[in-house]
Amino acid sequence: TNTGVYSNVTTNNMNITAATAAMTGSLYRCVVSGICSPSATSSIALLTVNTPPSISTQPSNVTVCANSNISFTVGATGTSLTYQWQQDAGAGFVNLTNGGAVTGATSATLNIVSVTTAMNNYSYRCVINGTCTPSVTTANALLTVNPMITPSVSIAASATAICSGTSVTFTATPTNGGASPSYQWRRNGSPVGTNSTTYTTNTLLNGEVVTCEMTSNASCITTSKVTGTGI
Repeated sequence: TNTGVYSNVTTNNMNITAATAAMTGSLYRCVVSGICSPSATSSIALLTVNTPPSISTQPSNVTVCANSNISFTVGATGTSLTYQWQQDAGAGFVNLTNGGAVTGATSATLNIVSVTTAMNNYSYRCVINGTCTPSVTTANALLTVNPMITPSVSIAASATAICSGTSVTFTATPTNGGASPSYQWRRNGSPVGTNSTTYTTNTLLNGEVVTCEMTSNASCITTSKVTGTGI
């Protein structure tokens, strides 16, 4: 029983095959009867079923910007589990130890502080041992570290020396702008134009300055907003 209510099994020798984890905590005793009374009851024996390690959740690949903090986590079941994270920097897997930027080298979650681009394409895995054999090893998780980049925008004009009333088109060319950067044109510091790579006007006065502020949506950027040199 593991409920406090005993049920009878009539046999001199009780054998259990294929004990399961659900049977852990079950209690057993034997009542011996004979021609003479009273009967005798043995002491109680406790059953503990240890289970081998098994992986329930594999560590996931991680993609981050340089200088980010990262973690890898494994989910596992079993009795008295121990964990050992390993790293492959290109020469095969070696055991990690706690210290410096690394914590959790022997726990379910590995933490690494401030990864660098030199660690791009490193692989990580965890070896899990328990009371029962065999040990199990997770699948490899890949670390991708992207470098930090700086956006910029340059401006060109269809003409810079014009007659009064001449139409001029200014064109912005982004660098590291991302998939869909946004633009704010300014004329002498005041907003003009639309969210476009171009701004066209025929009302320019002598000495006026046109600039463009670009907002980048790229990943891993040092700043999001930059302004090109005015014309």
